[in-house]
Amino acid sequence: MKIDINDWYLVEQPIWQFTKHGPLLKKKLLFHELLLRSAKTQRFPAKEFTLLTQSATGNKLIFDWLTTQITNLLANNSAKIISINIDPLQVVDKNFIPFLNVIKPYHPQILIELTERVTQQMDTNDVQIILDNISQAGFKILLDDIDMVHDTINLAKLLRYVVGLKLSADLVDNTTYPKINKLLRFLKNYNQCFLIGEGTSTAEIFYLYLNHGVLAQQGWHLDKEKNRK
Repeated sequence: MKIDINDWYLVEQPIWQFTKHGPLLKKKLLFHELLLRSAKTQRFPAKEFTLLTQSATGNKLIFDWLTTQITNLLANNSAKIISINIDPLQVVDKNFIPFLNVIKPYHPQILIELTERVTQQMDTNDVQIILDNISQAGFKILLDDIDMVHDTINLAKLLRYVVGLKLSADLVDNTTYPKINKLLRFLKNYNQCFLIGEGTSTAEIFYLYLNHGVLAQQGWHLDKEKNRK
């Protein structure tokens, strides 16, 4: 299968922090998550991405492409903050740490976001080593969809390395209220971590998050995609 990543581009999805001022809500932009898209489908190129991440050569191709995109995005914009998604086969690839070293000049503007597959597929101790390596390189870390994995990992071991946790939109379903309440009670002891609610696609989801105290959110209800090729 021939893969041309010149067909790829990045979408910037904003993450907003909401605060209450009496009956009014105000929002502040925290950062943008970079979402990978294909110009052919306007969707995440899942098949191509999966194939490339299975080899060191493929991962280097992705990391080199990302380096160019990040440099173009941040070189002349010191106020911009972004998060980059990293998958399991990428964090254990030999090109990952060299990639971090290359983009290190921009580390105050970059959050490394580990997808839920990292914590699903790897032992907690192995994840801890990876988080430590990323932290030692000077980057702040987010863990994605933590509600999907917090029952199967030792979350307390990982929280010392991360600045934020993301919740999947599944968490706001009525049947999951006990689950989110349990997670929120646990996280009260870790004030350094902030929560971000993903998948805010409707006003209902927006207010469900707010009612659970999740004031940082992202989703198409809050803003439209901003394409950046």
